[in-house]
Amino acid sequence: MSREKNSENSTVMSLEQLSDTIDVMTGVVNRLKRHLHLQLTQNEQESSAEALNSALLSNERELQELQRLAKQQKQSVDSQLDAPAQEAEEANNNDNKAAQQQNIAQESSFIIEIAQHEESDDLSSDRVLH
Repeated sequence: MSREKNSENSTVMSLEQLSDTIDVMTGVVNRLKRHLHLQLTQNEQESSAEALNSALLSNERELQELQRLAKQQKQSVDSQLDAPAQEAEEANNNDNKAAQQQNIAQESSFIIEIAQHEESDDLSSDRVLH
């Protein structure tokens, strides 16, 4: 009988040791689960932060490109609006220059015609002056 009791005691001790081992392992597994959950949460936050940063940079680049295009279009529209005014101003300047040149030409150019005819008996001289 003592053998049976020893055998039962040893079985009970083994079962208790197994139970204790299972409790310890359950605690370890639970700690590992918490640690893994924290890491996943941090990774998700970092990933979402990185995704937000990359989206922000992408949006900023798009905004800069749109600003550059808007500036080019504004310059194009301004030049188109200024072109008729500049052409009219240039035409007006050209007309003014032509008028000034014509006035100068009229003021500075004159024709003098001096003619001398053969002397006639009547002593009158035929001179034409313009």
